Amino acid sequence: MKYYCGCKEIIIPDNKRPFGKGSEGEVFKIGDKLYKIYYPNAISDGYGSKENHHLYLSSIPTKKIIMPEELIYDQDGNYAGYSSSLVNGNQKDKNGIILMSSEEFLYNLELLEKDFALLSDSYVVVADISPVNYIFDKENSDMRIIDPGRYKHHIFDNKFKYVTQNTAQLESLIDLLIRLDIIKYKPIDTKKKQLLIADLISSKRREFMGSLVEFFENELDGYKDVYEYAQSLTKYIR
Repeated sequence: MKYYCGCKEIIIPDNKRPFGKGSEGEVFKIGDKLYKIYYPNAISDGYGSKENHHLYLSSIPTKKIIMPEELIYDQDGNYAGYSSSLVNGNQKDKNGIILMSSEEFLYNLELLEKDFALLSDSYVVVADISPVNYIFDKENSDMRIIDPGRYKHHIFDNKFKYVTQNTAQLESLIDLLIRLDIIKYKPIDTKKKQLLIADLISSKRREFMGSLVEFFENELDGYKDVYEYAQSLTKYIR
């Protein structure tokens, strides 16, 4: 089928295998770009047309969150989806972040935190943040978030709601990624112990009066990576 993206004509053959597929549409890889084509019944939702949302998101210069770049239209001029950059890394492989050096981990967290703050300042509420929409590039120690298609803007009348909701989304994602990572490595040798350590890190983080980066700067001081830090917590686990 023929589409138009920016000033380019894009041909996606009917038999072309999707690069990815979700509940709202399919993603196709052409060259070094991804093209997300929505199912017709997913173009609109309870907040209105996705076209306006995605156009707004494309103007926000995030570093770690892959935003829409250009909008896609079908031959009749109807909104069909958006293009985005291709990210290195295996979307199915979520492990590895706790083996990054503490400096690399904190660097990624700092940029992610700035992205979420930028979205809050832009009156965008983050949604659908989960390991499914997260990619880790092990080769470059690069943490990325993809698929912002469900993000919404200007839905609250109180800016603080954007900050609190977006912050909670990022913290929840990092908690979950650490939990999923810890259970894959030894010598934290039992699943019960692995889960207790992950829960302990989450609990300490929730009690900390400061940002996510400040928490891990404090906790990782003197440790080469998150896993060495996690191993040190075994003394608190029975």
